[in-house]
Amino acid sequence: MRSSARAAVVSLVAGLSAIAGSAQGQLSTAFSYQGVLEDGGAPANGAYDFQFRLFTAELGGVQVGPVVSSLNQAVTGGLIQQQPDFGSFFEGQRLWIEVSVRNAGSGAYTALPRREILATPNAQFAIRAAQATFAETSGTTLTEAFDNGNELDTTDQLLTLSDSINGGAIGVDVGDSGGFNSLQFFGDDSFFYIAEDADGGGTFMQLGNAPNSGFGFVVDGNDGANNATVFIDGTSSSSFRTASSGNASVNFPQDAIGSFEILDEPGIASASASSSLTLTPTSQTILSQTITVPSAGFLVAVGSVQVFADHVTGSDTAINLTIDDDPSTIFPRFRTEIEASVGTDISLGRVIDFHRVFQVSAGSTTIYATASATGGGDGTDVVDRRLTLMFFPTSYGTVAGRPTLARTIDDEATLPGPPMSSASIEAEKAASVAANVARIEAELAAMKAQVEAINAERAKNRGQ
Repeated sequence: MRSSARAAVVSLVAGLSAIAGSAQGQLSTAFSYQGVLEDGGAPANGAYDFQFRLFTAELGGVQVGPVVSSLNQAVTGGLIQQQPDFGSFFEGQRLWIEVSVRNAGSGAYTALPRREILATPNAQFAIRAAQATFAETSGTTLTEAFDNGNELDTTDQLLTLSDSINGGAIGVDVGDSGGFNSLQFFGDDSFFYIAEDADGGGTFMQLGNAPNSGFGFVVDGNDGANNATVFIDGTSSSSFRTASSGNASVNFPQDAIGSFEILDEPGIASASASSSLTLTPTSQTILSQTITVPSAGFLVAVGSVQVFADHVTGSDTAINLTIDDDPSTIFPRFRTEIEASVGTDISLGRVIDFHRVFQVSAGSTTIYATASATGGGDGTDVVDRRLTLMFFPTSYGTVAGRPTLARTIDDEATLPGPPMSSASIEAEKAASVAANVARIEAELAAMKAQVEAINAERAKNRGQ
């Protein structure tokens, strides 16, 4: 090509080539290029070599893809008609094509000004995108393609995007004959389904737990009257129903929750003995029971004995009972007395119940019931001894501490105290309310701290 030669691209038309196709009938990645080449101010005639390059900018930029050469091409009247093939490099980005030309077989190439490639070659990307296959159900017609927000009308039929190799698919139903819009994801061994609720409005969702059939997780956003239901199915099943109350609102397998999952649930331990035990003036343990609790809380200890007093006229008989976590403790005690004037009777029977409340820490606690008999009742027998311990993790008011008694074990004087005044009753009510408020605030503070710890851990994980 003479050094005085100049070339100009008059027009650039790019489109998907319909000339070349693979054996499977797929479109070629080549596109048509047309232009006019001038040599010395006149349309060029003769044989020329061409090179085609793609760049990311009109000036400078980065070359994309290979250099495509087209050698010894005839040009008549300046008309250039070529089909460069860069392969699959069009993915919707802006690209510029640069054409270099020389006389066939000799001399240096002269680069012509770059021209931006317009929409048509990039449409190849839309065809290749995600290698999606539109699998149409019988009778379905795609009246419009996805293009700049245009709608895809499936005529009330299910549209499926499928992967024939891996067996996965997405189904979209935007108004079937039943009027329920749905979105489905399914494959060889799983499926997910979300749709408009058929019986109450809202949303209905299912996750499979078996290939294409089992419903492992179901959420019904409106199971009637704007109430939701969650159902989990497998070897066993669980459900949550906001339309129900009490035990019916939550259903778990019978052994789903134990002390390992919830470490503050109530519990009970009990002991009994039916054999006869003779009491003496010295206090002795008549029954004991150990309970192991999961957390700090409260023990309610309830005891019961049947006493057969060996009473002698002329002498008072006293039966003293104590319940405590220390077997040597004799106060506070529960005392039953038989006056001296009562006639002699070795089978004078009494049933005595007694109880105490203890604050306990997590771990094992042993409670002892002890008893003694003094006065004319030396030799009294006790039978049917029972001791029950009940653990409660939470108080809803004040809990009385250990009472104090100043009198000696033989002091039988009992002076009745005055009844509780209105002020005393109101003070007890206020104390109970204050204790409950303090409990709630402590539990909320613990919950807040736990949520903050979880959020901090999540933020840490997101930052990794």
